[in-house]
Amino acid sequence: MPPADPGSEPIRKAVTVRSDIDHTFGVFVREIGAWWPTRPFSLGQARVMGVTFEERVGGRVYETWDDGRQLDWGHVLTWNPPATFAITW
Repeated sequence: MPPADPGSEPIRKAVTVRSDIDHTFGVFVREIGAWWPTRPFSLGQARVMGVTFEERVGGRVYETWDDGRQLDWGHVLTWNPPATFAITW
């Protein structure tokens, strides 16, 4: 993937979810591999068997391929569930 243009605007997306915040936050991080479109938004595309979000500061966000290889997407910078989290990308 080419590096991001440092002058580009951040991507922002808002979605209204009819659920309580604890459940929504949990689904977002614990089930990221079920809802994130790994095709085309991953390194391994069809090889991706799962996506993991380690729920702690310093934790990794990574994809696991069909051969067991793990490729990092980023690292958790802030972890304050269910209010906020921040990750590198």
